[in-house]
Amino acid sequence: VSGALMARISVRILAFIGSLCFIAFFLLMRFATSLGMLYVGAGLFGISTVLGGFTTLQPLVTWWHAKGIGTKLSILSVGYALFGVLVSFVIPRLLITVGFEKVTLYYGLTIGVIACAAALLLISDKPEKYGLKPYGYEESAERAASVGGGLPFGAILKTAPFWLLMICVMLLTVASTGYVNNASTYYQSLG
Repeated sequence: VSGALMARISVRILAFIGSLCFIAFFLLMRFATSLGMLYVGAGLFGISTVLGGFTTLQPLVTWWHAKGIGTKLSILSVGYALFGVLVSFVIPRLLITVGFEKVTLYYGLTIGVIACAAALLLISDKPEKYGLKPYGYEESAERAASVGGGLPFGAILKTAPFWLLMICVMLLTVASTGYVNNASTYYQSLG
């Protein structure tokens, strides 16, 4: 679904919408008066994770870079993990000293506003839109010509490596998201 959205709507707009959903999630965390409102917030958080997360950022890297893509994609994962570790140490202390309501409100607004600004000011659509080529394009194009074409998408869906990779990505995402979203609460409960 995200690929179809990115083909029709500017990735900058999608990331901005994701950032707004992130802010809305934390506002609902702070002001919700029912479990139903929290479920709506959870849905908005899911949308924000897709539109403002790896689903959007990884294609941006592949659009703009034809060389060293693996390293550049790794930087996203490492940055995400480091931020999660940092937040996991800071948030529990803030929860104790400032309180849940203020922390959720300030954290959501701070990170959300930064994400909105980044979406509007730092993200660009495909280089072709601006008459540009990805960095390292010439070298990559020569190499791709010597290697040959790939499989059509339908054939890829029928291969075991595709499904193994998809399952691995899902399991890693569940573990990573579970840790980043729950570590601060868990550490706080331990004191």
